[in-house]
Amino acid sequence: MSPEDSSDSTDTARPPAPMPQRIGDYRIVRKLGEGGVGIVYEATQQNPKRPVALKVIREGRRAVSEAEPLEARVRKIRDQRRQR
Repeated sequence: MSPEDSSDSTDTARPPAPMPQRIGDYRIVRKLGEGGVGIVYEATQQNPKRPVALKVIREGRRAVSEAEPLEARVRKIRDQRRQR
């Protein structure tokens, strides 16, 4: 039996958070993976239209559920790039 096939009945992990449909300018396609730092999603950036991997960093012991801080950061980076 491989590690992927085993299930640990003593696992006390929190129930998974529902997968968001959108985060800012990104449409979420599917969850690619999850680790200690955050969750990685396959997503489609709307402008420019392109596939991306989007990592959502955990805040404390749970994944950030509100997109506003991420959206603000993405906007700030985008604005800085446009000014160059």
